[in-house]
Amino acid sequence: MLASSIWALFFFCCVAHAADAVVSCDDAYRAEVSKPGLLTITGRDGKSASAKTGHQVDGGSFSPDNNYLVLYGMPMKANSQSPQTNYLALYKLDGQRRTIVRQTYGAGIYSADFSADGKFIAIATRLGVDILNVKNMTFESHDAAYTPEFPLQACDNQR
Repeated sequence: MLASSIWALFFFCCVAHAADAVVSCDDAYRAEVSKPGLLTITGRDGKSASAKTGHQVDGGSFSPDNNYLVLYGMPMKANSQSPQTNYLALYKLDGQRRTIVRQTYGAGIYSADFSADGKFIAIATRLGVDILNVKNMTFESHDAAYTPEFPLQACDNQR
């Protein structure tokens, strides 16, 4: 009985770890975990498509033009060698909805926000701030006190 209770608690903790839905600024798109490892992206028209994630979804954001989606979160299975590992994934939202960048972080990710023009993503972690150039797919690392030289996207509907 005790073993069953422990497994049930473990199962519900893992499933319940997903963040609320990530919604675009104009409410045109919504991304949410439909089941562990599967992300469902729904448009304003009600049509949806799925994409696999290799991690839980703790947060993320859509680009200002809704062409990209960045998500981050902990691994689906805990790793005793590196329990603080987080993953970042950038999706291109064209007809195929494919992952174009995956990055592993050895420390927690606090946020991943697009610049106001959608050209960069500022990724704040426990160890510093990374800037991802969306066009070139290159990363620049900075210390934790770094403030990006560009304005970040601001939405009225932030949840």
